[in-house]
Formats: sequence, structure tokens, C-alpha cells
Amino acid sequence: QNAYSESFNSRFRDEFLNCESFSSLLEAKVLGKEFRTDYNHSRPHSSLGYQPPAEYAASCQEAAYAPLQPLLGSTYPNKITSQNTNNQPEPS
Repeated sequence: QNAYSESFNSRFRDEFLNCESFSSLLEAKVLGKEFRTDYNHSRPHSSLGYQPPAEYAASCQEAAYAPLQPLLGSTYPNKITSQNTNNQPEPS
């Protein structure tokens, strides 16, 4: 019950399985693999900003591993220091 899987399965049935006649299981596997490759690497998807899923996934991974940068103009400290907030002397 994954929405992405269900969407693909529905399209796979409507656009491929219902439109083709296969003479063998091998032919069905080869043509099915070609359809999946096209679906994932060439065909733009409106829900992904008109990018293919593979391209969208790659951009998400790049964003996930990008180093965090402070916002321009922020006064983010370069060094975090501990602050004594309970007004008691720190132990030596």
C-alpha cells in the first residue's frame, strides 16, 4: 500500500501490459525492463517538477550531503561556548 508503487503498477498495466502481446516470458521481461528504464530515467514526472525519478533522486542525495552553511548576514558564532546560566561559579 505504497502510493508510489501503486501509481507505477497502474501505469505499467495501462501503458504497457494492456497494450502489448508477448510471445514468450523472455520477451515480456526484456520489454518490461525497457519500459521501467524509460519510466525511471527518461520520462518526466509532473509530481517531481518534470524531472525523471532517477534525476530527482540524485538531486535529493546531493542536497542531503551538502554541508550546512550559515545564512548570509547572520551573526552565527564561529565557536560555540558554554554559558553559565545558573549564576554559580563553574567548578575548576
